[in-house]
Amino acid sequence: MPKPWIATLDGGELALANRLQIHPLGQVYGCSVQMVYNQYVPAVSSELVVEVEVFHEMLQRSLDHLRQEAASLGANGVIGIRIDWKAVDYMIAATAPNYGTSLMMTGLAVIDELAPKGAHYLAASTIDEVFALRKADYIPVGLAVGKSSYYQIAWRQVPKMTGGIFSTWANEEVTELTQGPYIAREIAMHRMSQAALAAGGTGIVGVEVAAEVLPEGSPLVGNMVAICRFLCIGTAIRRNPGPTEHASLAVALDIS
Repeated sequence: MPKPWIATLDGGELALANRLQIHPLGQVYGCSVQMVYNQYVPAVSSELVVEVEVFHEMLQRSLDHLRQEAASLGANGVIGIRIDWKAVDYMIAATAPNYGTSLMMTGLAVIDELAPKGAHYLAASTIDEVFALRKADYIPVGLAVGKSSYYQIAWRQVPKMTGGIFSTWANEEVTELTQGPYIAREIAMHRMSQAALAAGGTGIVGVEVAAEVLPEGSPLVGNMVAICRFLCIGTAIRRNPGPTEHASLAVALDIS
């Protein structure tokens, strides 16, 4: 008796998949776990190069395993891909931080009868999003991922005091640290755009982001620092039919 396929689709999504001539084959998975050593803290605000390189190594390993599982099922596409990346920092002070990090991804392997001949695509888009894309005469061409880890330093500043007899330190924004997340975002979004272009895409849809800021220190005792991480993932698309367009990329980002 053949083994039943497993998917997160509900009844309505399965009906829509049949209408699109997309046949689910089963969930596929990729994972990589790694310890990061010898990541020296920079003396000036800049990217944590080692962490970014490790992330892309883990991403490639996970994607390779995802593709292998999909190929073993006879799929020509994987849709609904989700990425969960975690870093557990042991220390982010003036010594080299060593920590464990993990990357896991899941997706639904499918046979897409309407995909271009010879195509084997990866997409973050779900069944209903693929349906909307085809109604708009677009097709998914690949997964677009961007990641940045930026180390932002705020040089020591004199804290402000509130007036009066019972004077205390005033709450105030650390403006230099505030810039870190913006810089990390710009770098990550640029890398996502480059990944989409490499896949032959002219746009990116369904963009999801994960961000965190880990500040440390106090202006009362010394400089403050923060590790600013930004991860974005979306589906690269292009018009169908017709050659790949050469217009600038348009990113559709849900900020609700």
